[in-house]
Amino acid sequence: HYKGTVFHRVVKGFIIQGGDVSLSGGRGGHSIYGATFKDESFSFGHTRKFLLSMANKGKDTNGSQFFITTDEAGHLDGKHVCFGEVVDGFDVVREIEEVPTNHQQAPMVEIKIVDSGELPDYQQDHKKQQQQLPYTPLDLPDHYNRDVDTLISMAEKVRVLGNTEFKRGLMKPALKLYKKALRYLEFDLMCPDTDEERRKLIDARVKPLMNMAACSLRLKNYKQALLACNEILDHHPHNSKGLYRKAVALENLGNLEDAVQTLELASTKHPSNKEIKARFKSSRAKLSASRKPLAEAMARGFS
Repeated sequence: HYKGTVFHRVVKGFIIQGGDVSLSGGRGGHSIYGATFKDESFSFGHTRKFLLSMANKGKDTNGSQFFITTDEAGHLDGKHVCFGEVVDGFDVVREIEEVPTNHQQAPMVEIKIVDSGELPDYQQDHKKQQQQLPYTPLDLPDHYNRDVDTLISMAEKVRVLGNTEFKRGLMKPALKLYKKALRYLEFDLMCPDTDEERRKLIDARVKPLMNMAACSLRLKNYKQALLACNEILDHHPHNSKGLYRKAVALENLGNLEDAVQTLELASTKHPSNKEIKARFKSSRAKLSASRKPLAEAMARGFS
């Protein structure tokens, strides 16, 4: 029934909404009972994230539209019928929640349900899902520790999975995993209490950021690579790989002069690094060649 429909409304920290089977944009929908049907029961409250509930336009106006909570939403109790919960695919819910939206809370990209129906192998899939770390540590089960050392360990496991995908040449899945690793190392989330914990967190972010930069360069997402390198260099200003990858990103963004300056610093701090020396020589030659027409024009102007 929902195959081919879209999620038409996304409110981060609240809900994602879909199920408009007739108009797609949130104004339509119908049910097997007719246009609408009555509220069934308000026995279950919107007490936590990943609950399914009916969207409506007021009392007894249920159709086909539904929403999934991404946080507790008790103010909806008694107004919307909560009828189920997400059992698998928590990461998908979180990824939808991260999609940019316009001023009407509509996603800027299409989020389509490509298939729907029963999951015949649910038990097997559910067991596999439970063995995976969730999209964000905020979704970890209550019995998990959330101290800095534990989350750093979790992030490293995710990063290693990303490296496996990278080695297989699968850049997009690898990048997805590197970003996930970094979510487990968020300052705002972990709020390190001591300088030592803060330093641990800064150092732990270096490897996934470095991997993210390499992956982004392969995908030709040079701005993303530059952002990753800049964060590394904010704390480790002479990191050789950080400087090298920043220069590559800058050059591909058309900022050859800054790329050469970055490589000059890198070659000064790492004089024995052959890769840096070769890139510095090449970039410097490109910069010189790019300036030659201007120099010749100025020379003619003063001759």
